[in-house]
Amino acid sequence: WTSPDGLTWTRSDAGLDFEGLLVDVTVGGPGVVAIGTICQPTCVNVALGVAATSRDGSAWTFSQIAGSTGLETVASAGGQVFAIGVGPQETDPQELQLWRSGDGVGWRRVTGLPSIPNVSDVGLAAADDRLVVFGWGLVGGVPGFRNFSYLSPAPGSSIAPTDAPAGVMPTPKCPAPPKQVVPPVVSASSGNGQVVAATRGSYTTMTCSTTGTVDVLYKPPRESLSAYPGDTLRFTVPVGWRFVSWEGSHSPLHGTGLGGTWQTVDLPDRPRSIDLPGPLLQDEAVGLTLVLLSDDETSVIKLELFLEVNRSVS
Repeated sequence: WTSPDGLTWTRSDAGLDFEGLLVDVTVGGPGVVAIGTICQPTCVNVALGVAATSRDGSAWTFSQIAGSTGLETVASAGGQVFAIGVGPQETDPQELQLWRSGDGVGWRRVTGLPSIPNVSDVGLAAADDRLVVFGWGLVGGVPGFRNFSYLSPAPGSSIAPTDAPAGVMPTPKCPAPPKQVVPPVVSASSGNGQVVAATRGSYTTMTCSTTGTVDVLYKPPRESLSAYPGDTLRFTVPVGWRFVSWEGSHSPLHGTGLGGTWQTVDLPDRPRSIDLPGPLLQDEAVGLTLVLLSDDETSVIKLELFLEVNRSVS
């Protein structure tokens, strides 16, 4: 169920037609991530974890979290999504299983949590660079059940939210360019063939010898892009530049409605174009933060862009 104000609600189960249970949801990764279990063949003693992802809660895609068992809750922090569960009930002690994902689709096991006899009601909280795992079980060999909690170590450890910070500006190569580096024009296009230049905001340029920042006050974009519902928004840099990473947000241009954020996406293939995930819901204001790298790798730019998208009606 989604709501713009907490008073009126809309139900959507598009893409959720699988045999199983969803038990918790968080905002993070691609937009919204829910976790639960798949029933095979019944929903008793289920051991197969599943995640469902959605940009805005209106349409969903689900995928199995291979190797996961007994997932109970999900949380997001530091651009990552985390899910916690308990190992197979036939083992004693049960393992605490922590999983993480950058997009809600591909998941990796986080090691380092202990096994606790008869653990139940395990939970998870996340904020910034810290995780807290908590629950109830037989702890430390002391008779009787007790509450327990584990706080994640400092960033960089095996349980920290990220292995490496996302969206980091790469180190430019030497020698530095002979001329001052300026951001390239980034074009935006939709399915109808229209192409406009995204409006440039503040930016930082870096070479092996200099770093400079230009602060620009926000102004409404000079041009708007027309797009039909379901069109893909594509941003393209000219020859000589490539995308390293991007992140952004979108919000309705008029009235109230669903907006959202796109968490940092690293692009190891260094493409010349990127497509924003998900179709448009309404007329929207889009803001992006890009990291760009020159083809010769001597210049790096972190750049803010703004674009207004007007939904076309056929």
